[in-house]
Amino acid sequence: MTGTRAGAPVNDHEAVSDTIDALTFSRAYFLTADVIYRWFTGRRGEDFLGRFQPYAGVGIGAVIPHVESTIGEFTLSNTSGTVRCPRVPWNEL
Repeated sequence: MTGTRAGAPVNDHEAVSDTIDALTFSRAYFLTADVIYRWFTGRRGEDFLGRFQPYAGVGIGAVIPHVESTIGEFTLSNTSGTVRCPRVPWNEL
């Protein structure tokens, strides 16, 4: 891990769980484009080959996951674009 933690520089090998308390991928948006081709090997409904229909497909796409992480007292979410943190009374600021 490289960066800063509580203002102090960090450059060390450590487990992710030492920093991130919780990490969840709860749902995702799938954007895909696919092409499928199906072969008809016989006459449909007349014989066994009419019931046998092999197919092949190819596609490309992207997945955009919903990610939430909890680091200490902070919860970060990529879909809401917000950081939720504990309430701090105004007189403690």
